[in-house]
Amino acid sequence: MSLKIVVLAKQVPDTRNVGKDAMKADGTINRAALPAIFNPEDLNALEQALRLKDAHPGSTVTILTMGPGRAAEVIREGLYRGADNGYLLTDRAFAGADTLATSYALATAIRKIGDYDIIIGGRQAIDGDTAQVGPQVAEKLGLTQVTYAEEILNVDKAAGKITVKRHIDGGVETVEAPLPLVLTVNGSAAPCRPRNAKLVQKYKQSAGKVMLDLACGTGTMTEEMAERGYDMIGVDYSEGMLGQAMEKKIEKQLPIQYVCQDMRELELYGTVDAVICTLDSLNHLPSFEDVTTVFQRVWESTETGGVFVFDMNTLYKHRELLGNQVYVYETDAVYCVWENALCEDNCTVEITLDLFQLCADGRYRRTEEQITERAYTPKQVQAALEAIGFHVLGIYHADTEEPLHSDSERMVVVARKEA
Repeated sequence: MSLKIVVLAKQVPDTRNVGKDAMKADGTINRAALPAIFNPEDLNALEQALRLKDAHPGSTVTILTMGPGRAAEVIREGLYRGADNGYLLTDRAFAGADTLATSYALATAIRKIGDYDIIIGGRQAIDGDTAQVGPQVAEKLGLTQVTYAEEILNVDKAAGKITVKRHIDGGVETVEAPLPLVLTVNGSAAPCRPRNAKLVQKYKQSAGKVMLDLACGTGTMTEEMAERGYDMIGVDYSEGMLGQAMEKKIEKQLPIQYVCQDMRELELYGTVDAVICTLDSLNHLPSFEDVTTVFQRVWESTETGGVFVFDMNTLYKHRELLGNQVYVYETDAVYCVWENALCEDNCTVEITLDLFQLCADGRYRRTEEQITERAYTPKQVQAALEAIGFHVLGIYHADTEEPLHSDSERMVVVARKEA
């Protein structure tokens, strides 16, 4: 039976990356000086909601957040990962709301939404650490609450009950509670699936679950997809990065196969059902001929009905943002000067990184790294894919399902191998 799930989410300042301007003189957080992110434990809650959606066809996941207009980014982030819709509560009257006022506003909104089976949120927000909002929402709605949830084991809507594993001080316990209810999730619960997961699931038509992460680097995305249940293969040309990926794989005991190969020479023992290639890896190939070679190799390695999802930096980003610009990045241990030189003829950006790293003796060690990026038009990319035999299903603005904008910095391409 389908479920109606509401996920409580909050946009918070990233207090995990605190710099010298992070605090005001009065001891409060300078929110303008910190990047705004999806509250980490709310992402754990979203993953539990999406797992219920996967297990109960026809279920819907709704994001509910409260904050200024920019907090709508939390809803977009949830949609990219698989949620169905969202609501933003915004009003100047909400400014400075404590947990009592916040829970009142959220509970009132939930009553307005009306039809729900499960309300789920993170245990607490990193900008407050009170863990009060979820329980207060439950009290205001007169609902049962289960806190410190680690995993939802079963939902029986017909019987009106849910079984949850809780992680508490001193151990783990399994509890059963009636529906509807409010659930708060620990940060130690399963991490949320990647942002492009919805595109992969929407367009993949092959029956298997074997996925290739092309140019996988240190395996961060590979691990996330492995934890989503895919049989993962990670391919990268850097032995150093694969070494780090292998160490993490062993530590986490994940069944991932890593292969050291140049993507232009990709050769697998069999085919895969989906291929992903992220972080503008294709922009770093020496020529468009090399890009088309990779497309051919991917086509040969993909099962019929399988999907190829990749991203590329756009011409707009090369010309307007990277261009002939100089950027400076500074931490306590590293000072980096990033200098770009744009070649307008072929929209190539030559990037020079000068790194000054603080040594133990107080001196700085300088290293230099040079990188070349090349950008191409969507028409070039689509024509190359179709010439090989892929059917291009969409070229999107960043991680959305919107068409490219004139100022899109990144395009995400989804193609499928047809019979």
